[in-house]
Amino acid sequence: MAYVRRGLARCLNASQVFPVTILEGRRAVGKTTLTRRLERDSPGYAFYSLLPSGGNLAAARRNPVGWLESLPQRCVIDEAQQLEYVTQYVKDLVDRLDSKRRFILTGSATVGRERAGSPDWLTGRANRLELLPFSASELSGRGVVEDYSLVDALFNEHWDGITVDSEGMDSLLGRLRRGGMPNLCLPGRDVPIDLRDINHVVAAEVDLALGRDVLPGQVFDSGIARMLLDALLRAPGGLLNRLRLAGELGIDQRTVSRYLEVLSRRFLIHFLPNLRGSVTGLNRRQQKVHAVDTSNVCESVARAGHDISHDISLMGQAFETWVVNQVRAENGWARRPCRLGYWRETSNNREYEVDLVLLDEQNRVVAIEVKRSSEPSPRDFIGIKRLRESCVKQGWVFHRGFVVCTTAHSRPYGDKLWAIPYQALGEYPIARRGGSFDGKDGRESAPVASVSSPVGSVDVVVFMSCLPEDDAYLRGAITALGLEVARAYRFQTGEHLEVLTDRDGTSWKENWNQSVRRAAGAQAFLIAAVTPGYLKSEVCRSELTAFASRLETGGHQGILPLIIQPLGDSVPPSPARELVERYRFRDVPVADGWFSPQSVEFRRIAADIAQHIRAEITKPD
Repeated sequence: MAYVRRGLARCLNASQVFPVTILEGRRAVGKTTLTRRLERDSPGYAFYSLLPSGGNLAAARRNPVGWLESLPQRCVIDEAQQLEYVTQYVKDLVDRLDSKRRFILTGSATVGRERAGSPDWLTGRANRLELLPFSASELSGRGVVEDYSLVDALFNEHWDGITVDSEGMDSLLGRLRRGGMPNLCLPGRDVPIDLRDINHVVAAEVDLALGRDVLPGQVFDSGIARMLLDALLRAPGGLLNRLRLAGELGIDQRTVSRYLEVLSRRFLIHFLPNLRGSVTGLNRRQQKVHAVDTSNVCESVARAGHDISHDISLMGQAFETWVVNQVRAENGWARRPCRLGYWRETSNNREYEVDLVLLDEQNRVVAIEVKRSSEPSPRDFIGIKRLRESCVKQGWVFHRGFVVCTTAHSRPYGDKLWAIPYQALGEYPIARRGGSFDGKDGRESAPVASVSSPVGSVDVVVFMSCLPEDDAYLRGAITALGLEVARAYRFQTGEHLEVLTDRDGTSWKENWNQSVRRAAGAQAFLIAAVTPGYLKSEVCRSELTAFASRLETGGHQGILPLIIQPLGDSVPPSPARELVERYRFRDVPVADGWFSPQSVEFRRIAADIAQHIRAEITKPD
């Protein structure tokens, strides 16, 4: 059987900024297959399983530190959650001064944080990834597109003129019933065809996920867990109401909360917050609950003696869950991952809702509404239009809105609004993959991210210099930092600052020349995100030294190196390293956890850079 490439593979084998990568996901979702593939494609990685059926777990439990120390420098530990306190032991190893260890830990339950409220020992040292069931694009004939995802396409691509075969409801039902778990959807496998057999496989996989051997030490009643799971699955995408669940199931609210944690830690359900109001203070009481895979919804409903094909409302809810899961899966390997949620507000006794909202680091919003109809109408966009009106109050910029439905043709419904076939989520357009956008539909800009002023009024130009692999590994945090510097500068001074970022290998010299022509007299700065890889890159070194030579008569300190990963002795002396040491602006190691655009430290760093730039250009000659 041919290997089906996973979109998350690139993130798993990305730049080694973090010493630890944690790959989590429900039992039988494909973690072992993916890491075994890494072992084959990346020589130097050794694979060790901690499944109880093997011999490694007994040795690890007898002497955890000794066993971990005996492993090769680069290794995969499969089902790492089997070893209690594994993250604490791994932390101690990677924190040693001479440590060059790289760990990939996989888990069919959350790795670390053994108990509710316990600390995450690998904060700032690990990149956590969740492997979700296969998305439609992963299973399509085209397969995964390198360094691009559905999320990128929703923000960037043209969606006009898409036509798909009219498949009817049976095809959609088949997708919902099979979901994305490997045992039911991979081509070349002896997958069941009969609905009864399909449901038997689905039920068996849930039993595996709820097995006591998945997370040793977690004591729970599997009957209560299954009862609560069924209650949630039979109302897919419903609002979480602990009080109602407790009353219906005959248990107290604390038990409901405890078993919600059991189900979420084993990756059977996930929560979607209401993004209305403060994004940083989301109301947990307004969460929606979705199944991680729609096959579980269909199986649970069938076990209750019903069929989703006979209940229009229930099928629509399952369809919504399917769409949410497509976007959620592909958000894991998007160029610029987004915050996901839904949106709901009540006004004049009328309720408005959007099923899925994507919010990127620039506060741009993409709204998605899901409808079963094959004939979309303007009424289907009422919630999206209401959200568009509310974006200004939220501090957001409405970017696009989609109604995903069972139509065979995409069609526009006003400015930045489309109805699209659900099949297009698996065969999304990729024409603009090589470029970036200025936020205006249909107008492609140069492959540069910028926050710019009107032509002729640029005060300052800042070049963000980094190793593209580092920015990709940090999920665009370096690019986002440049944009945040521009916002901070505008806030502090009321003046414009243009940020240019090399996203696709375009030389900064070309951007420099364009900027000089556009804004004579603008002062230039270069912010270098320095890592060992940056100083080992000939392109990055030459970029830094060439920029320095241009600024010899500039009269200000125009180079601001940010050390985001300690350099150590592995980086040989060079003119570029001398420049870094001479102009060293600040050490901001990734291990400190600053790189999330939502963090206070992220904004503080950007504000300090903006303040420094202003001080440099206003100081007396």
